[in-house]
Amino acid sequence: MRERLGLSRAAFAAELGVSAQTVANWENRPGTLRLLSRSLNRLRRLYGSSG
Repeated sequence: MRERLGLSRAAFAAELGVSAQTVANWENRPGTLRLLSRSLNRLRRLYGSSG
């Protein structure tokens, strides 16, 4: 999703209120992500604004 939005890890992390290392961990780990509700809400807003 980050790449689809054309964002760097740092920019994507800033939008979600997490660290760039957290984003890297998400991208390198298989399985389902567990997000805090505030990060999930930010992700919904960010993704919803892209399309």
